[in-house]
Amino acid sequence: GRYGGRLVFPELNSGPRTFNRIIGTESSSNNILDQMYDSLMARDQFTLEPALDLATSYRVSTDGKTVTFTIPRGLKWSDGDDLTAKDFVFSYNQVILREEVTGNMRSGMLMVPEGSTVEQPFEIKYINDTTLSVTLPDVSANLLLEASLTPFPMHILAPVIGWNEAEHGLDPADEVAGGIV
Repeated sequence: GRYGGRLVFPELNSGPRTFNRIIGTESSSNNILDQMYDSLMARDQFTLEPALDLATSYRVSTDGKTVTFTIPRGLKWSDGDDLTAKDFVFSYNQVILREEVTGNMRSGMLMVPEGSTVEQPFEIKYINDTTLSVTLPDVSANLLLEASLTPFPMHILAPVIGWNEAEHGLDPADEVAGGIV
């Protein structure tokens, strides 16, 4: 292929309503947002199977509920700051799960386990800067894609929402083998 050119999405309406991945709810926005944001995993457009995107590897637990992802060192945000596992954990726990956040991204990260009538959030854990785990409340045939997270820049959003890393469990001094104390 060649670099450059145009990417055209046929839409019957006026186009995307937002470029904010967190609150996008309709296909006119999500069609564009899917092209703008990377996630841990993506769907291969030819085979329709889950494929590595930002993750370099993954391991599924024996109970089929947890995926441990590894991301490479050296990923950068457009401003040059490092993109680490903390960004994924922060994005889910501090942004997507906020009560005031509505939209496809939030609702897609909640699940009603078998035998329950209550939606439960996924559990996202920081292990180290290149490793995180995602645990679903129940087994899912679509585990790899459901557990795939899109990161948002913690270094930019945390001050905006008044969140402090040292106060909320992602301080590296709190690291222990297998997760955060």
